[in-house]
Amino acid sequence: MARYKSIEIMPRDVIVIGREAVMVWTINGTTPEGAVSFNGVDLFHFDESDRITSVRAFWQRASLHGQFAQLRRAKTIRR
Repeated sequence: MARYKSIEIMPRDVIVIGREAVMVWTINGTTPEGAVSFNGVDLFHFDESDRITSVRAFWQRASLHGQFAQLRRAKTIRR
């Protein structure tokens, strides 16, 4: 996340079942290269005191890398 000048996590849906929860989200970020946006899902596990014991995040890296490649190409064309 260090490459981001700003980052906004937009929760789109939260589903809770027992001691697990899933949050579907969109991240909108600004980097030195430009703006990117990508979707993902976080899976949370909670203990008996409702404290988070683990979190796993899933998203398509290829989509994000494709956006960065597009930003680099656009920057090269503008020069």
